[in-house]
Amino acid sequence: MQNDARQAALKVLKHWYGNKWHIRCTPSLWIATAMDPDTPTEKTVIEFDLDEFISRLEHPHARPAKPLHPLLERLGWERTGTAWRSPEGGGDLLA
Repeated sequence: MQNDARQAALKVLKHWYGNKWHIRCTPSLWIATAMDPDTPTEKTVIEFDLDEFISRLEHPHARPAKPLHPLLERLGWERTGTAWRSPEGGGDLLA
């Protein structure tokens, strides 16, 4: 795709998906980063092909779960979002 056509496509993508994704491109890649840091889907989409890129923007993959560290789990801590909550409720450790 020529640079002018690529920039035109980028402009359209930002118009349609800019409320959910920060979209950019390189000469060979299409890249989108989710605007919502707590999204349940993947945070970053990277594709070579524009059609595949649009498909992934429309239907992003599920975000993999980050497991609780085994030591904290044995000590009674529980995972809440991106933090671990103390069993005493005295404070959180940020992940």
